[in-house]
Amino acid sequence: MRVSPEFLKSIAVPASVGVVLYFLNVNFITWMFNVFPETVALVFGRGTWWLDAPVLLKVFYVGLVSPVVEELVFRRAVLGYFVHRDRQAFGLAVSTVVFALYHMLFGWGYLKAVIMLVPGLVFGVMFIRYGFRGCLSCHLSNNIMSAIALINI
Repeated sequence: MRVSPEFLKSIAVPASVGVVLYFLNVNFITWMFNVFPETVALVFGRGTWWLDAPVLLKVFYVGLVSPVVEELVFRRAVLGYFVHRDRQAFGLAVSTVVFALYHMLFGWGYLKAVIMLVPGLVFGVMFIRYGFRGCLSCHLSNNIMSAIALINI
């Protein structure tokens, strides 16, 4: 089976970035919780609705629903609006901050919003560089890794 350069460009490279991002994020959070145990409450806040949901619902939501919805809203709609008006840097900043705040408003703690700035920035860069398919594959691969971790919890 021959893999086309277009596939590598728009799907495989961003998906690989998403996997690396997951490992960087989970290692940072693990280190942070071990060194500063008081940060756990600042990340989890009041918790989100799905923390007590059945594991299959968590996997479906985390692995598929949230990345698709978030990429449609934060990258295609918000960042896309600015990209089409030649305001990429400003749009990248706005979509990254709104993406991070969304996670806090969705029930996570203040520190989760800070942590989500890096993934939001990476997903935005993937959108600018590789288009919607690229940012979606990056976000999907990142969240699928999280969903796999949920199965093992």
